Amino acid sequence: MDKGLFKILKKIYFKKSYIKGENGYMQRIDNGDKFDCDSGTTHYSNCSLSNIEILALEQSGYPVNEIVKYTHDECIHAYKALLEHPHLSIENLLAAYICGFSSFPRGRQPILSYLFAQAVPEHKMINDGDVCPVCSIRRNVWIEKGHKIFSCYAGSVWNERWCVILLN
Repeated sequence: MDKGLFKILKKIYFKKSYIKGENGYMQRIDNGDKFDCDSGTTHYSNCSLSNIEILALEQSGYPVNEIVKYTHDECIHAYKALLEHPHLSIENLLAAYICGFSSFPRGRQPILSYLFAQAVPEHKMINDGDVCPVCSIRRNVWIEKGHKIFSCYAGSVWNERWCVILLN
């Protein structure tokens, strides 16, 4: 990822949301971001960017505020398809992790994601509920693609929502 784009994305995803009030309590401030309760995703504002930064972001084609929806069965199928990628192996992921100590940060998430993809059995959503009892993946999953890609690039790890690994 280009360093200039990385700085722009940091301005979008790491805006201040709270300030300390007169009594010392944290108070929420409006930074332009809007949370969607139905999908559990955030629409990020670019109001803190200059016109030049907005133009650079548009020219990059980076997927800010691109919400993708997966069903449980699509997730399981995609995990197994990822394992077929010729350049994706546990050896390559371990090498990338070790290289991250001296170059760009690359957390342990890709390793955990690969191991989960190997371990999860191929199955369909078993019950009528919202969460699968076999793999704990929800029936429908919404992901704000740009934020998850940025977080992964920056070295973040999220072990609690396996559906997010599709964007690794």
